[in-house]
Amino acid sequence: MRRVPGPVVLLILDGIASNEPYDGNAVAAAKTPFLESLWDSYPHGLLHASGEHVGLPVNVKGNSEVGHTNIGAGQVVYQYLPRINASIEKGAFYTNEALRSVIEKTKLQGTALHILGCLSDGNVHTAIGHFKAVLEFCAKNGQRNVFFHVFTDGRDAEPKSASRYFEQLEQWLKEYKIGKLATIIGRQYSMDRNKTWPRTQRAYDLLTSHIGTAVSTWSEVLAKSYSAEITDEFLEPYVLQDKEVEAQGFVKDGDGIIFLNFRPDRALQLSQAFVIEEFLGFERKKTIKNLSFVSMVRYQKDLPVAVAFHPMDVKMPLGRVVSMAGMRQLRLTESQKFPHVTYFINGGANTVYPGEMRINIPSPDVPTFDLKPEMSIYEITETFKKNLGYNVYDLFIMNFANGDMVGHSGVFDAGVKAVEHVDTCTAQVVKHVLALNGAVFITADHGNIDEMTNQLTGEMDTEHSIFPVPFISVYKNAKNSYQLPLGSLQDIAPTVLDFLGIEIPPDMTGRILVE
Repeated sequence: MRRVPGPVVLLILDGIASNEPYDGNAVAAAKTPFLESLWDSYPHGLLHASGEHVGLPVNVKGNSEVGHTNIGAGQVVYQYLPRINASIEKGAFYTNEALRSVIEKTKLQGTALHILGCLSDGNVHTAIGHFKAVLEFCAKNGQRNVFFHVFTDGRDAEPKSASRYFEQLEQWLKEYKIGKLATIIGRQYSMDRNKTWPRTQRAYDLLTSHIGTAVSTWSEVLAKSYSAEITDEFLEPYVLQDKEVEAQGFVKDGDGIIFLNFRPDRALQLSQAFVIEEFLGFERKKTIKNLSFVSMVRYQKDLPVAVAFHPMDVKMPLGRVVSMAGMRQLRLTESQKFPHVTYFINGGANTVYPGEMRINIPSPDVPTFDLKPEMSIYEITETFKKNLGYNVYDLFIMNFANGDMVGHSGVFDAGVKAVEHVDTCTAQVVKHVLALNGAVFITADHGNIDEMTNQLTGEMDTEHSIFPVPFISVYKNAKNSYQLPLGSLQDIAPTVLDFLGIEIPPDMTGRILVE
């Protein structure tokens, strides 16, 4: 039996965790009278959103993909990172069929093998240890014609931290006596996910035609960039001056690629440019024939590439259970987080379930979101109110992206404004849902804007934070404010289903948070 007669809303305040007040906590600095009043008036608590609680290694920060996957699954979904790490530790990595095949094929053909990836220890899109593992795999199998194409981070790692990762890669290249650093470009270009195709094109042209500035060393790239106040995320395209790189260090017909990124959303566009025959994103100067392309994980179900590690199957995600109960649901956010409230909450599947509707509000076209900290939150809120008035949907799953996207800019004042916009729009959502005798569950997928400066050094921090996220249960018949037991993201879906009066499937191992 339903616990509320009106609609249920799951509102995800992306990137807003619960951290102690300090000078770099934009959440604490912001004026949030409405969210504070909810905390004081309704059942509330904290949820783990990092590490082993969401299927990551211990003490690894959560991220949007992992967070939404766990929220939708109602269980801990063991992520690619610990699975890949375990395969390296146990030796299975070095017999992986997809990786072995491309290494051996390019060796036998005498063609080049190109290693692509975000060089960082951020553990969000890649792990730096995977660069070493694939280099060792090549060395063991005698493939010496190996070129590295590095995407610098500066977002899930410190903005000017690239030197330590280049030093590590350089050490491994010397250790194994194979491989060359061929190109360097910031992730702003190579890892775009917002269909800003000119950015992807710059990365593609660099990798296939060496269209970039020639330099002698990676340290020259960093010196030039930092003097121009360009941080790692935004590095322009660069080509290393080297005879072997000039002759072989660009992607050609018959070559092989291993793309090390294990998070799909920011690896997809560049991969599509390489492997989709009738590609429409931009006009390619070169199309690569007979390319052997291996992605570390599945970036998209129908992408014509070999996959090294396949996803863990989430059979009964929240959206499917709601659909099977004959209820209607709406997924609503802006384009920066649209994959998260659809693909990732649906267990990493592109399936649109019967009764599931989706609305994607375009994110602002600005270089960085500190320039428009409200992003598209007001358009999302107005769209929500309009659709709520139709009295059609039983469940709304929404995401306010501001806490994460503005948090990544590192601009503290903009972060404060972003949180205040979230507070204003959350008030509108709650007011309209309570008027229909519904329920709103307010939570987050991970932290970010709650830690915008490093608490030890005082330097800008654009990474996610490791702190637990809030969970507030707002409905008319709630008992007075009380502290809910500490939980994790897997507990959200069972709680939502309980309020909808839907039986919780056995696959969901999370528990109901609200008595």
